[in-house]
Amino acid sequence: MAKAAGIHLEPQKHLEEMPVGIPAAAGGAKLRVECYAGYKADQRPRLFILGGQRFEVRELLDTWYGPDDEYFRIIADDGNIYVLRHRHAGIEDSWSLEAYRRSIQK
Repeated sequence: MAKAAGIHLEPQKHLEEMPVGIPAAAGGAKLRVECYAGYKADQRPRLFILGGQRFEVRELLDTWYGPDDEYFRIIADDGNIYVLRHRHAGIEDSWSLEAYRRSIQK
């Protein structure tokens, strides 16, 4: 735990609990994403199919951008949190599962 100006800072444990996934192209489970297309194509994921199982996006928690990537932190209909990456580099777009956290709710 670090101290800054008398404030105790806790490490971000929720990030440590989200293990890095394996992109589908690297031999991981096959991932297919269907997106909502509003003012731009592939604006945000609305459902994804991972390893043959279909997941509806219940809630979009966060979106952030890299030079060639867009990341979406979502809650799926199974209650779990997923981070999906949409890579825009090159001729082909690709999707990968970057992180996953199982819901503790029962």
